[in-house]
Parts: sequence; structure tokens; C-alpha cells
Amino acid sequence: MKKIIFFLFFAAICGTGMSQPGTWTWLRGDSAINSNGNFGVQGVTSATNDPPAFYEPAEFRDQQGNFWFFGGVHGISQYADLWKYEPAINQWTWMTGTGGQNYTGNFGSQGVPSPGNLPPALAYGAPTWVDLNGDFWIFGGFGPIGRMSDLWKYEVASNTWTWMHGTSLLNKPAVYGTQGVAAPANTPGMRFQCNTSWVDANNNLWLYGGYDGFLNYNDMWMYNTVSNEWTWMSGDSVGGMPANYGTLGIPAAANSPGGRQAYCHWTDSTGNFYFFGGRDSLSRSYNDLWKYDTGTNIWTWVSGTNAADDPGTFGSQCVPSVNNIPPSRYENRCFWTDSTGKFWMYGGYNITQVKKYGDLWVYDPATLAWAYIGGDSIPDDSATYGTMGVPAVNNKPGARWGGIGWYGGNGHLYLFGGRWNMGPEDRNDVWKFEMDPACPANPNPAPTAGFSVSDSAFCEKQCLDFTDLSVNNPTSWQWYFPGADSLTSNEQNPVGICYSSYGSFDVTLVACNANGCDSITFTNLITEYQSPPAPLITVNFDTLFSTPAFSYQWYNGSGIIPGATNQYYIYQQQGGYYVIITDSNGCASSSAVMGTGIEEVQAANHDMIVMPNPSDGHVKIILSERLNQLESCLITDVTGRVVSNLGKQKTGPVIDLDLSYLSDGVYLVRIISNGKSFKRRITVNHQL
Repeated sequence: MKKIIFFLFFAAICGTGMSQPGTWTWLRGDSAINSNGNFGVQGVTSATNDPPAFYEPAEFRDQQGNFWFFGGVHGISQYADLWKYEPAINQWTWMTGTGGQNYTGNFGSQGVPSPGNLPPALAYGAPTWVDLNGDFWIFGGFGPIGRMSDLWKYEVASNTWTWMHGTSLLNKPAVYGTQGVAAPANTPGMRFQCNTSWVDANNNLWLYGGYDGFLNYNDMWMYNTVSNEWTWMSGDSVGGMPANYGTLGIPAAANSPGGRQAYCHWTDSTGNFYFFGGRDSLSRSYNDLWKYDTGTNIWTWVSGTNAADDPGTFGSQCVPSVNNIPPSRYENRCFWTDSTGKFWMYGGYNITQVKKYGDLWVYDPATLAWAYIGGDSIPDDSATYGTMGVPAVNNKPGARWGGIGWYGGNGHLYLFGGRWNMGPEDRNDVWKFEMDPACPANPNPAPTAGFSVSDSAFCEKQCLDFTDLSVNNPTSWQWYFPGADSLTSNEQNPVGICYSSYGSFDVTLVACNANGCDSITFTNLITEYQSPPAPLITVNFDTLFSTPAFSYQWYNGSGIIPGATNQYYIYQQQGGYYVIITDSNGCASSSAVMGTGIEEVQAANHDMIVMPNPSDGHVKIILSERLNQLESCLITDVTGRVVSNLGKQKTGPVIDLDLSYLSDGVYLVRIISNGKSFKRRITVNHQL
């Protein structure tokens, strides 16, 4: 009945008070270094609360989208406080801790949660995890008087810490056990600067490498949160091992990133672990990107160089390329994974070259390409704060290292704190970055779904053809046709999709390529109407009447009768007649053929005299002897509707009629006699 083509368009709408995409906003905290902050009241959120300036705290993100951190270095002292930041209201809450410096901890009983439990103050790259239940975990770190090897869990719902594994004693070495075999005594031992940490799909916690105060390590560990046991998964049990790169892009059992303090880590959509850069035991920095497959326990060097302190290649801003690579760095702990699976990174430090970075990068694991997004490509740039809460294209956090980052969703990156210089010069500022949808440019974007259909509204069963109109080169399609005989299809252009049931039905298309998927659903797109019941024809003398409908078309043995589009039809000759009716939806049905058998003739003047005519309604009808076999006498209007039925009544040749109750107009006297119908016109005019 109608053909409809559908497309999906996207629009960007900007309103007053909304920042432009691709800009930094200083949200809160101080623009001055080494702020002491304001703790406020523990457990009470307040607009005046701010943590002190911190370097290398341990970060978390809860399942409600709030940001947390524990510990950190302020000046030359470590802290044991847990803070929560709510981006929706831009406010901090001091959740647990003493608010004091260099706290040595309250361990309680291992495995037993208690409100009095509290980890010792720590900093310097303690690895953290958020498990699949939403609870926080933290391991080791550098405490006030030494190196730690304790594992703690924080339950968000109860605001309670539990000492889960390891020792409360300082400076304890690792216990490796047998590679690949879990054991209660196994432990990674004392280490810090090892916050390359991941959570797998089975809720196991993983960490790689780190520093024990003497050497960097290349060992990978897994902790089972159910059995409370560590497993040494790969790497060496001795520190200071060099990297073995193998061939770029080729996994191999001998591959190893080497002993590394590594600071930037991500997980891709298939569960592979990644980390970038870091510092080796000779204090050299790197810009290599590594991938670890938990199924095979094999590393792959996937991007970057194998040279220490490489200057990198910025390329063109916002343009991804496999030839781009950030300069070598470590302590680049502001990192994020966005909603499309891309890896982001900000800042860092190169100790041998004494360079601090304030650049923003993104890596796409699907295309293996880096893109330089913004910030300064020249090291050691200063921050430009602008006005708090007001985004501006010139705003920038500046070069910093040892800060932390959280992904806020909706294309928003958040960072907190970090260090500008060895001074120490630490910060407690919170920043938000709003991504520009066009930066990085995507040469191979995900599809935008769209399609057309051969018809969308019809009567009775019909089979339809669908045509894919998706853009950006989809390679797979999934269609859903609820209500159709075939409910799904993975063809690009499904044909012969039949609908046998009455009603309205949705259609959904999911179009995918290697860079993602897009779906489009149209509600009640397909409508199948039920045709109206076949009409019935009744005959009244020379007039055929159809049962009511929206429109009509009459036919006889010769075909369509031009102009015969009323509910009734006055036929001129005997024969077979039928009518096709339609309803308001355009659905049609046909009547059976009606045969007409009474010959109707115009009565001659001498056979039927009507007087007076016109009249005021009082009429005499004088019949000739030829009409003396009266079978019926009717008065009808011009449509054939009977207004008076005299039956076989006859009192002589004269019939007196009182039609004064009728409205002005033309009527017909219809008399059936001797198998024929005779008619004469009567005009009623009450003004006579």
C-alpha cells in the first residue's frame, strides 16, 4: 500500500551553559600546590570538603559511577584515608581513615571484616582492583616505614575493610611456589610501583611486575577471590630481567616485557590485558605497548619501539596512525577505557630525560593506531586553570605525573592530583575532559543502521522485501521481525518476509563491522489490516443496495460501471450486478453477483395518471384496466427507500394518497402488476 524508507541521523545540540566538546574544565580543588585540603566530617558529603594534595594514591570506581581513592603521598608523608568523589554533584566525602600521617594500620583478624580495621598508610603505586561484585581490593605499596605485601578488601555497601591475605610485617619477599599452581603460602611479596592490575571474567585479580626497592620484576600473578590464594602465572622469580620483544605483533611463549614499573593498563573487549610504558631497573623509560592473553599466558608486543627513552611520534592531531606513538614515560597513571573500547592516557614522566608530559593520547586496539588528541607536545607545560566550573579551549591540567584518572561515561574523562615537580609539588585539583566526537577521526567508523521496506501497510497476508541502507560498510546483519512467519534473518537484504497475522509489528536491524555495531528499531512499522466482510446486496425494484462501507464501486457483466460509486445503484436493464467495497484502510471485498429479474418500465400517461402533480401531498392515482392485476404499490424516494407501502390495497381504479407528511421533493410511485414494475414521478411541494 505504501513504501517507506528510513534513515538514522545524528545531531549535536548545544545549549546555554554546555561546554564545547574536546575541552578541559577545572571542577574543584586548588590551583596552588601542596594544599592541605579540608577533611570535613567523616561520612558527610559537603561542598567545602577537599582531599589534601596527593601524589600516587590508589584509585577505584564504584558501580554507581562514583570515584574513590585511598592513601597517597602528601609532602613527604603517607595517608590512610579513603575518599569518595561524586561527579553528579561535584563533591567529596571523607569515608574512612584517621586524617593523620603515617598511620601503621589496624589489621584485625585475617578474613574477618570489622569497622575498626584500616590498612596502613601507603602510596607509590599500590595495585588496585574493583571486582565483579563492586568491592575494592588493594595490595602492597610503600608504607610509612617500609614495603608492604598485604591484601585488603573494602566492601562499599558496609564501609568496612578486611585484611584478606599476606602479612602485616614489612619487607617480606615473594613466595612463588610452583608456576601455575595456587597455594595458601604463595604471595607476590613486598612490592610497590606495580599498579598494572586487571580483573578477569571469573573475578580473579591479576598484577604484573613492580619494584621491591631494589629491582623491577617481570612476574605475572593471579589471585582467586574465592579460594583466597595467589598463583604465579608467568615470568621470572628473580628481578632485573631484561625484555624479550620477539617480533612485533606475534605472540610467543618467550616474549616478556622485562622487569618493569608500569603505570598504564587496560582490558579489551575480549578480556586481554594491556599495559604501556614504564621504567626498568636502570631507570630508563619506554613507550612499548604489550598485550597479555590469560588463556595462553603469552605476551605480545603490539605497538611502540623496543628502544629506551624513545622520543615518540606525534603525527597529526586527531589523526590515528599505526606510526604514531607517545614518547617514553612512566607514572602515566591517568588512564581510561571509553565506552567504545578505546584506551586513553594523559601525562607521565621520563626520569632520565627529566621530562614531564601534559599530552592526551588514545589507542584503538582494533586498528592498532595511536592518535595524539591534545595538550602540549612539548614537555614541562604549566596548567591553565581558567575559571572553576567553566570549560574553555585554553584550559589544561598541564604536565603532571602520579595523578589518577576515572572514566565518567558519556565521553567524560576525570583526573585528580599528581605531581608537578620533585619539590615535592603536589596537587588536589579535579579536572574533566569532554571528548570531541570528531577527534580522533575514525577512518573506519562503526555502521549507522538504516533500511527500506517494499510495503508497510497492507490487507490480508503479504510478503515483503527489506533493503539494507546502512552506511559505513557493515559486514554482518541481524534482523528481527516479530509477528512475521520468519522471525529473524542474517541476510543483508531479506526477501519474502511474510506476515499472516493481523496487527502492527516492530522491525529491528543490527548492522555491524569490525569497529562496532548500530541498531535501529521502528515501532509498529508493519501493519496488516483485516479486509471487511463481503457486502450483501438487497434489491428494491430497480435499485440495488450494498451494506454500508467507506467507498463503493458497482460492476455488471461488462465490467466496471463508470460513476457507480454510491451505496445504491439504479440499474437500467436486467442482468448480473456486484459491488466491491473498501474500508478506511483501503482494504476491499466483493459481493456475490445479484441477478435482477423484474422488468421495470416507465408507465404511460394513460396507464397511470397522477393528479395533481406537483401537489401539496394530496394525490389521486388513476389506473387503467391494464394494471388491474395489482401485486404491490410502493412510494419510494429517488434512492429507492420506501416511504409508503400500500401492499395490494385497491378501491377501484382510483387510489387516494396523503403524502403531506413527506418533505418537499421528488418521489416515485412503483406498481407491480402482471410481473412488471411501472413507475411515475410525483413532486411534493407544500407551498402549492
